Amino acid sequence: MMLMVWLLFGFQDENWKIDRVEWTDVVPNGSLFQLENPYGDIRIRGTANPELALSAVIQFADGDPEKIEIKREQKDGVFQVSAYFAGDQAKTFAKGGRRRADITIFLPYGTPIVAATGAGLLEAKGLKSDSTFQTFSGKVFYKGQGKLVVETYQGEIQAFFERVSASADFTTKLGTIALHFPRKAEMSVAVRTMGEVTSDYSMTMDVSDSGVRQAQVKVGAGTHQLTVESASGNVKLLERR
Repeated sequence: MMLMVWLLFGFQDENWKIDRVEWTDVVPNGSLFQLENPYGDIRIRGTANPELALSAVIQFADGDPEKIEIKREQKDGVFQVSAYFAGDQAKTFAKGGRRRADITIFLPYGTPIVAATGAGLLEAKGLKSDSTFQTFSGKVFYKGQGKLVVETYQGEIQAFFERVSASADFTTKLGTIALHFPRKAEMSVAVRTMGEVTSDYSMTMDVSDSGVRQAQVKVGAGTHQLTVESASGNVKLLERR
């Protein structure tokens, strides 16, 4: 076990410590919940409980000038939670190693959310909310329902729709996109990429002289519009069996 910890985190020369932060709070009706964590993973779970619950694990080393803090504030209809350095971030990270914060949120149904991370995983399950997710290279995994916007530069996107009940937009430069739909979904999907496009549904496709593929898929009445755009990533449209 200790060998595994050393391999994962490089605990050779420093005395590493873990801090845990846990709290519950209430997001006022009509407010947007905003979560930003550039230092690690974000996990979001939908819940019927009306209270928002947060659990964070913060890793740091003895002698760090500062460690990552979790801040929350409410202003102008936004309930914001963010991981940040209160002091000299550059000096702390210059020591090397792996300072990080991993945050798990239990989000009440119906609470709209905007969440962003850098290279960390962004995982959302059981959501019944309008959601916007952003990463640079972190993978995005989504399972839920509601209006959805996902933006990443080179992260992989996987989305499992419990039902298609609203519009959705997916944008990446280099990452692959795999969308999994329930049977009898009512949707219209527009895809644009220079990568490969595969689909369990009938589709039409045009390919430009520059190699850009534009595909169209219509299922049922095509009630809900989904757009998928990537510079060069592959796109898969899959029906759950």
